[in-house]
Formats: sequence, C-alpha cells, structure tokens
Amino acid sequence: MPGYIIHLTAANFFLNSLPFSHPLNQPKAKNAFLVGNLLPDTVKDKFQSHFRSPDTLQEIVQYPILSKFLDKYRDLLPDPSVQGYLFHLYTDYRFSRNTCPALCVLQTFKAGIPQRKTTSSGLKFRKPRKSKGSRLLLRRLLLR
Repeated sequence: MPGYIIHLTAANFFLNSLPFSHPLNQPKAKNAFLVGNLLPDTVKDKFQSHFRSPDTLQEIVQYPILSKFLDKYRDLLPDPSVQGYLFHLYTDYRFSRNTCPALCVLQTFKAGIPQRKTTSSGLKFRKPRKSKGSRLLLRRLLLR
C-alpha cells in the first residue's frame, strides 16, 4: 500500500482539482480532510481500519472494501475527516489495482486457492477483482 507521502500527494491533487468554492477548500475542512486521509495508517493492525475481507488473508495485496466503509460511516460522510478517510481507502484501492505488478494479486501457494500462473519463486498470480464503479462512487459522495 502507498505510504503517507503518496496519500498526502493524492489528497492534495484531489483538493486542488475541486472548484475554489467547494466546501473542502475552506481551511478547516481542508485540514480535517488531510488528517482523515492519514489516520487509517496510524494503527498497527490495518485489517479493521482498511476494511479488508477475511477471505483475502492469504493474499499479499489486500484491497479495501469501500462498501464496508460506507455501511459503517455513511451517516458521517458530511464530515471532511471521514471524507479524507474514504479517500485514503480509495487511494489504497487504486494503488493496489494500478501499481502492483502486472495488475495481479500475488498469493503464496496454497492448495485449493484458484491460481493462474506460477513463478520460479513459488508465487502465484491471480487476476484482481473488477472495480464496481469505485471511482464514480467516490466522486458522487465527495462532490455533492
């Protein structure tokens, strides 16, 4: 997953792309968004804070499940820090999908896990799950 520099850079690019009159461009809201964007990585166990699936525990790269986040925090979405948290998860999701080797999920070999190819190091490659409109969902939620 990306580090805090990538998260801050992505968040600033996003904030700079918004119209000047957007509520997230107000100083307090902007700061709250940036803090919320960093908070998920301040814990040791990221399984809960990153809304990962227990079905993917064997995977080296685990995607955040944005719908689980929305189920839990939908009522708090007007809060800029919660929007920053969502943006953090979205950045992790996109980073995993676009930056990880060959757009694949690496898994260690385990019997019963469907695999496509094996490398000489014993790692297995599997195609990633398809995005279910996460980019559209994020824009709809944050740009109301």
